Amino acid sequence: MFKLIMKQLWSRRKNNVWLFVELVVVTVVSWIVLDPVIVSLHDKHVPLGYDVERLCLINFSEFQFRTETTREAFEEEKRGALELFKTKLKQLDDVENVCLLTSNYPDNQQNNGSSGAISEQATHSRFVIMKGEPTLQMYGVRVVSGNLTLEDIENGNCPEDGIVVTASLARRFCGTEQAAGRKVSSYTIAAVVSDIRMRSSSVNADVMIDRQSQYHSTFRLLVRLKPGVVPQRFSEEIYEWAVKELRTDNLHVKNVIAYEDAAEKLNGYNGYTNTVHMNTAFAVFFLFNLCIGVVCTFWLQTKQRYEEVGIMRSFGATGRRIVMQIMTEGFLLTTAAVIVGCLAYLQYVWNESLYLGRDLINPRTDWVGDFGIHFLVVSVIVYLIMLIVVGIGIYIPARGISRVTPVDALRSDE
Repeated sequence: MFKLIMKQLWSRRKNNVWLFVELVVVTVVSWIVLDPVIVSLHDKHVPLGYDVERLCLINFSEFQFRTETTREAFEEEKRGALELFKTKLKQLDDVENVCLLTSNYPDNQQNNGSSGAISEQATHSRFVIMKGEPTLQMYGVRVVSGNLTLEDIENGNCPEDGIVVTASLARRFCGTEQAAGRKVSSYTIAAVVSDIRMRSSSVNADVMIDRQSQYHSTFRLLVRLKPGVVPQRFSEEIYEWAVKELRTDNLHVKNVIAYEDAAEKLNGYNGYTNTVHMNTAFAVFFLFNLCIGVVCTFWLQTKQRYEEVGIMRSFGATGRRIVMQIMTEGFLLTTAAVIVGCLAYLQYVWNESLYLGRDLINPRTDWVGDFGIHFLVVSVIVYLIMLIVVGIGIYIPARGISRVTPVDALRSDE
């Protein structure tokens, strides 16, 4: 049967050349369109490293301190009001825990934490937490390596030259997550904690945990809700209560928002959501037109083989065998075209780059950052899509004409 298929491909070489060229061009364009979409969708589903399902944020607006009071008195009044507000908040039935955040925390709306380098091997982002606040516990971070507990890290109970890093950053520094006690430049890794992404639109988890004094110039409250409480509902219901309970002339509640909504708002603000939606919409539009164009082309080519199928039927070929033969011809042609198309695109990306995602401060270590695996994964996806589209364009008309009788086929030709 294979020899017969090859003879059929050769006998129809004039038509097949045009089909082959079309499939090569479609393969290259598919690569250009699908690569960023595949990587973006993959990055969107990479674990954040913390549980956002029961988290809410309370944002504040702060007024300038009055000229008749000193800065110290102003800050003291603000701290007292905030501590009282936290105490009342913890007493609510729906609240499990509350902690104070600086402006530099995952998915913040101001900046993504400053970046720095304590070694030539890797730069890092800073996740700044308030000293004495149970921030890491509320985020669900766990200790991977080291004798320190989360409470020790949050309270700053670590060696003077000690640093706390995520597992991702530890692997870059030392090649392993079990890096507690190892030296990095003039520092000692006191503890390694589980990965925590600094922004939901990025896979960057090369993070060093840093601590600041309990009060900072800008801050928010992170609220962990009890199981079964819906953050969106809680944020709507608690806002008016929070505005009334925080009684101070210097500070007032700006809004209460579910953590997931805050992250989505940030992604919209920095253009990430819009970019993903546009790329996805363009990919869907392209694939739709790809299906229409390629399916119609193969549909017409298959329908034109009406007489040929009749002759095959007169020699005893079954309808199933005819369909399988025509589809195998199409799949072989598609396979060859995809290989040529991918190799053609490889010549371009070899000197340029594949799409690697956003907000990268270090080279990626997953499959997206591995050129060979990345190229292979996207090529396989492109190949599968092409097979499905060509299969649809061939199977439906081939199944129809495979039922024709030899007499009807020859009469039609006359």
